[in-house]
Formats: sequence, structure tokens, C-alpha cells
Amino acid sequence: MKKLNLLFLVCFVLLSGCQLTSEYQPSKKSDHNKVYTPTEFKQDARYLLKILEDVHVSPWEKHSQADFTLQLESIIKENFWLQSRLEIYRHLAPLVAQLQENHTRLIYPESLSSEDGFSSSVFPFTLQIENKKVFVNNDLTNKFLIPVGAEITAINGINISHLLERMSRFIPAETDSGVRRQIEINFARLLTRELGVQPPFKIEWNIGYLKTTSNINQPVYQAQDNSPDTTIIDSNNLPSSVEKPDPAHWGEQLIDTDTIMLWLSDFESNPEKFSQFLANWFPTLKDRGISKLVIDLRYNVGGIGDNVLNLLSYIEEDPIKWANKINLRNSKIFRLANQERLKQIKYQKLGFSFSWLPIEYLNGWNWQLLLTGNGTLIEEEFEPLPVKPPQKRFLGKLAVLSNGYCFSGCAFFVNTIQNSQRGIIVGESPGSLVGIQFGYPVSITLPHTKLQLLVPVAKIKQSDNAYQIKLKYLVSNKSSDLAQGRDVYLDTALKELNKP
Repeated sequence: MKKLNLLFLVCFVLLSGCQLTSEYQPSKKSDHNKVYTPTEFKQDARYLLKILEDVHVSPWEKHSQADFTLQLESIIKENFWLQSRLEIYRHLAPLVAQLQENHTRLIYPESLSSEDGFSSSVFPFTLQIENKKVFVNNDLTNKFLIPVGAEITAINGINISHLLERMSRFIPAETDSGVRRQIEINFARLLTRELGVQPPFKIEWNIGYLKTTSNINQPVYQAQDNSPDTTIIDSNNLPSSVEKPDPAHWGEQLIDTDTIMLWLSDFESNPEKFSQFLANWFPTLKDRGISKLVIDLRYNVGGIGDNVLNLLSYIEEDPIKWANKINLRNSKIFRLANQERLKQIKYQKLGFSFSWLPIEYLNGWNWQLLLTGNGTLIEEEFEPLPVKPPQKRFLGKLAVLSNGYCFSGCAFFVNTIQNSQRGIIVGESPGSLVGIQFGYPVSITLPHTKLQLLVPVAKIKQSDNAYQIKLKYLVSNKSSDLAQGRDVYLDTALKELNKP
């Protein structure tokens, strides 16, 4: 009798679990999609917790360690059967996302996703999400199956608001705008892999008074796996109003005779090449009669701090300071990740003749890495050398375009311009908080599933508290704007710049 009761309980739990996800179609399986034992799952889950505790510089700022541990142990206890890598990812990724920091995330590498059969089929539209509504931005099939500007209300019978809520669980939430834009950029992957909604797609949509349903039987095939500070955005997913990045990650667009727009998809360019570009480009503006500059940082994932500071130096009147304090979590994993980078810096600073010097001679905190124990939190206050403005700065009017897909160094740039009142910021708040930011992320592979945990080892302080940038010139696109190809961000900026 006891065995029957136990069997009934197991069946009830399994059926209950299925009931929670029955609204989604099952994910595609492949011959390579191996399963993992409960012991392997438990070991990966607990290794994840250990990495957070030992390598992450400060994981429990927004989420209780005790609560995180309790949830993790509950997930381990409830999943006592064989599971695929994707199923394990679906359990752990939302838990990591609760830490609400953009550099802290569980990553399903594209190589593994492709191996498991989940990376090829994608949703055949790029979208824009504005005020909790989802609009078609581009039809990737080029068959005009749904018009640009149409609002999507449901997919395969699932209300769009419910889909957005489920997707948001996989997104580290520093700001609402950041969550929204990350869902927008990664919508196809989140829909088909994370949520398991597979083609054919039955899409309910409306535009104006027209409400209809379209059945999309043949999806577009395109790999997609974008995360802030880890990959460069796929240019095919950028809204049509944003210039597509060239291999150098920047470009210009002449607006009229006295106005020019500089766009940057990231700050990951080679610092020497970027510095040379700025040194050549800015002096030409005066000769070209340019008195108004728009810098477009929408969908800019951030990047190298030197590039951010270098660009600011051509705009700001006063020297720019990056930070006044840094916290660094020392660990064996971090030392290994840092070693090759330090060797390169040593060669650049000291030259071949002095390459025999140990890497710890480079600066003070590297000495502290050598002398402190594993897991030690190094705290250092310093007065960084400010970046001095070049002689040929731009002295004209300035506007910066920002949206929620502006992270890390991009958010620092926006905050600097806003605080100095050097120019106006138009659009929406960046996806990263400022004042206190995390950086220097390292990636650690879980031993069994080979999922990757990204964690930051540095905490960079520009002020005492982290805060969200609040903009005076808030704008958003409407259905009619998308349908007519109107860029309201740029239009608003130009209107303000052209005021006497």
C-alpha cells in the first residue's frame, strides 16, 4: 500500500510539473541532447553557488544569500529524475537572474544550443517593445506577411503579456528599460528555446481597426545569442531606424549641412584604432561647418573603458574621472583569467627587454593579488588620473540618444553627459545602473552540463549609491512611427538642438 501511495505521489508531482508548462509546445530534441542524472544536476547547481560565493565580487547586494540558497536546494530536491541540459538551464537561469546584475548570468553557449538542436529556428520578425506592447519592426521573410507597425497580441494562443512576463524571468533586471530591450533583441531565442514555443506560429495581431490572425509555417533560420558585454549585437536584429554597424563598430550619418550623427554599436573597438579615428574625425567637424552633434548609443552594449573616456574627452570641458574606489574579489579562477591579459600589458608597458619581470610589478593591486589569500576582497581607494581634453574638442551643441540596451560603459557615458549638462539625453534610461557598477566579468563552465556562469570580479564606485539615470526627454515609438519609418528619438533631438 505504501508503494502504491508513493507511486501515486510521484505521478502527481510529474503531472503537476507538466501542467505548469502545458501551454507551451515541447522543445525539439536531437540525437545529441543527452540527459543528466540528479547527482550531476546537484553537483552543477552547488558548483554554481560556490562560484558566486568565491569568485563574484559582491553577489548578494539585491538578493539574500539565504533565500538564494534555499531556492537552489528546493530546485535540487524537486528535480530527482533525468533531465536535459535545456531543462536544467530553465531551472537555474531564472534563479541567477534574480541577482539583478547585468554581468551575472547563466549562459547557454551557442555551440551547445546548436548541438542540442535549439539554435536554428527563430521567430521570423524583429520587434520593438514599447509601453508593454509588441510591434512588428521588420519582416525577415521579405514576404510582408504582417505589416510593419502591427501590434502582436498573441502567439500560438498565448497572450503576449504572459509571454513577456515568462521571458523576463531569464533577464537580469537592473532597470525596466534594460529588461524590455533585452527581451526585444533576444525575442526569437527566448520564445523558441527558453519557452519552447515552436513553429508553425499562429500570430494574432492588429493595426488600426484591423484584427486578424496569420499562420507562419516557414520560419527564418538564423543563429542568435546576444548578451550585454559578452557578444556584439547581431546587426540584423537592430531596429531599422538605427544604422547597421560596420566591422569597425562606428560610423557617421550627415543629417544636414550643420548636423552630423555619430553612431556606435559598442565600445569594444581596438583602443588604438578608435583613438586614431577620433583624432582624425573630430578636427574635421569645424572645417565641415558642423555645429550640432548627435551621438547615437541605442543598442550599445558598452565595452572598453578607455574608449568611453577617450570619446568623452573630445566633448567635455573638464577632465573626466572614471571612479574613486574599486573592490576586487581575489580567487584562483580570477588569477588564471587575468594572467594572459597581464602578460600582454606587461609587454606593452615594459617592452621585450624587461619581459622577465613578474606580472605583479605592474601596479599596486596586482601585488595585492599576489599577497592576499584565495577569496579575499581587496578594497582600494585611489585618485585616478583624469583624462585630459584634447586641444581640438567639439564645442557645438550635443544630443545623445539612449535606450534600455545601453549597458556598462555606455551608461557611464550617458550619466557623465547628463551630470555635466554638456548636452541633452533623448530616449529612455540605460539598462545599467550607474554610480556603482560591476565589471571585469569572467566565465566559468559548469562541470557536467557545460553551461557557463558569467560573474564580475570587480565593483567600481563613482559614488556612494547605485541609481538609475532619469531623463528629461523621454520618448517612445508608436505603431504609426514604425509604419512610417519615423525615428522619434532623432526627431526629438533635432527639434531641441535647433532651438535658438
